[in-house]
Order: sequence, then structure tokens, then C-alpha cells
Amino acid sequence: MRRIALLPRSRLAILVMVGGIAAALGGASALAGVAAGLCAAVTLMRDRSNDEQAPTEAETVPDVEHASPIASLAFLNDPFAIPPPVLADMQAVEPFVETLCGQIEGIQNDVENGVVAVVDKVRAVDRASQSQRDRIRATLAGADTIMRATEVPGEIVSRLATMLAERDQQIEANFAGLQTLADEFQGLRSTVDMITKIADKAFFLSVNAAVEAQHRGGAGSAFALIAAEMRSLAKQTAESAHDVGVDINAFSERMHDQITAAMPSKKAGLETLDSLVDELRQAQDRILESSSDLDRVIQTLDAGHWEIVTTLSDILGNLQFQDVMRQRLEQVFNALRALEDLVARANRGAPPARSLLEVLEDQRNGYVMESQRNVYSTVLAGEEAIQPSDAKIELF
Repeated sequence: MRRIALLPRSRLAILVMVGGIAAALGGASALAGVAAGLCAAVTLMRDRSNDEQAPTEAETVPDVEHASPIASLAFLNDPFAIPPPVLADMQAVEPFVETLCGQIEGIQNDVENGVVAVVDKVRAVDRASQSQRDRIRATLAGADTIMRATEVPGEIVSRLATMLAERDQQIEANFAGLQTLADEFQGLRSTVDMITKIADKAFFLSVNAAVEAQHRGGAGSAFALIAAEMRSLAKQTAESAHDVGVDINAFSERMHDQITAAMPSKKAGLETLDSLVDELRQAQDRILESSSDLDRVIQTLDAGHWEIVTTLSDILGNLQFQDVMRQRLEQVFNALRALEDLVARANRGAPPARSLLEVLEDQRNGYVMESQRNVYSTVLAGEEAIQPSDAKIELF
């Protein structure tokens, strides 16, 4: 069996794949060790291949039907056979790569589940915040209703104060009228006194007439009768006038007493009503002040709610790292799967479906990180420049 060393071009392609994997892993130290391990494995295979002695011309290639299943390195697209030590290393690489793929899948699932849980919590907080905002809006509407309602008592208080002022003026006018009426009624006493004086004079005239009739004897008997009637009428008039005068004095005194007694009560009532109006105004002012405080508190709560909404949006934006990590790990996963497929086909002795360079070209076309493209260009010594149209990371 002929044995040769790895071709420089194939070794370079393997280094490109490993470098791309390391670039996709970024700063994750654990997965960066994977790239270092793969590089070490490739270097070990190269050293073992170089340590083998060069084949002689007498050696012949054995029949393919009796050859080992891993007698050729199909994944390198090389027509030469591969040394058995290198094939043994390749057989050991396959389960190692499978384990790495399982680790990457586990990391992706764990990160995805964790991010989904965080998103669910953020959505729950957002729903609660939205409910709080709805309640704040309802409270704002209630506060506006309260402020409008407090304006009604204010109008009532103003109208009541106006009515009380008008009532005070009316009461003052009524008391003044009663006082004038009492004074005028008291003035009737002088008229009664005049009637009493006239009755007294009429009485004395009747007495004089009776005396004169007595002097005339029988001729003055009729005149004596008239004098007697006049004397009786004068007496009754004087007595009635006296009684009326007494009643007028008593009624006038009672009216004055009632007016005098009512004046302090009127003033006290007015003071009580004024005090009540002042208390109503103070209550209205307190209600307005409380409504203003409530409105400020609600406005503060509303501003805090918007800060919560903005923070939640920022949190969701920060969770984009999960999508970036997923795409980077996906590149590593695909590269490892391609390497695993090539190694498996080589171990089975099956011909390669694609060359390693073709696989690397597909990997390069799917790069989403600038660092991956930089590694590729650096390893290939700038054979291909990075195109602006290359695929980029897409965020959800």
C-alpha cells in the first residue's frame, strides 16, 4: 500500500474549517478549546504521516476488494492512499465530533429555552403593566369627573352666598319697616290723648249745661236732659280713649321689645350662615387641592408605566444576543457535521460526494460573522476578498 503525506492544499482547507469554527465561537472559551483540539488532531495526523518512510517502487497497491474500509482518505478528494496510523486517528475523531455536536445542540436548546422563558416573563410583565395603565386611565377619568363635580358645589356655594346676602338685605329692610310701623303706631297715642281731652271738655260743658238748666227751672228741663246725655257720652268717650291709649302703649312696647330681642338673633343667624358658607368654600378648596394631588400622582404613575414599557422593549432588544449566538453556533454545528460526514465516509471507504474544498466553500458562503470571513481570508492569504453582499446576521 502506498503512503504519502497530506497535501498542503488539503491541510490548508482543514485549517480554514477549524479557523472558521473558532471564529464562529467568538469569545466562548470552552468552545474555543474545541477548535484548538481539532487543530491539534490535524497536526498530529500530519506528523504521523511525515514520520512514515517513503514508499519504494517495489511496493504495489493492494487490491481494493481486500483493502481495509478506511484505506483511503476520501474526504480530501486525494487519489492516494492514507497511512493506517492516520486512519486510526480519523476513526477516533468521529465520536469526538459527534459529542461536540451534541454539546452545541444542548447549548442552543438551553439558551433558547431560557430566552423563551425570559420573553414569556417580559410579556407577563407587559400585560400587567398594560392592565395597570388601563387602571391609570380609568383613574384619570375619575379624577376629571371629581374635579368637574367639585365645581358644582362651588357654584352652589356662590349662589347660596348671594342668596344669603339678599336675605340679609331683606331682613334689614323688614326690621326697618317694623321699627317704622312701631313708631307710627306709637304716634296714635297722641291722637287718643286728644280725644280724651275733647271728651273731658265735653264732660265739663255738659256739667255747666246741667247747672244752667237747673237755674232755668222747668224751662230748662229738656236742656238738662241733653246735658246729662252729653255728660254720659263724654264720660264713656274719655274712658274708651283711655283704654285705647293703654292698649296702644302696651302693644307698642311689646313690638319694640320683640324687635329689640330679634335683632341679636338675626345677627347671630347671619354670622352662622356666613360661617357655614366659609366652611363650604374651604371644603371645596380642599377637594380641589386633593384632586390636583391625585392628578399629579396619576401622571407620575403614567410616566413610570411608560418607563416600564421602554425598559421592557430594551430588554427584548438585548435578548437579540440569543439570535446572534444561535446563528454563530449553527455555523459551528454545520461545520462539525460536514467534517463528521467526511470522516465517516472515509472510515467506511466510501467515495466522497464532495471535496473538502467544496464543503469549505459552502461554509464560507454561509458565514454570518465578519470574524469568520477574516479567518478565511487570512488563511487563504487573501485569495478572495470579502464581498459586501455576503450573508449577515438577521435578528428576530
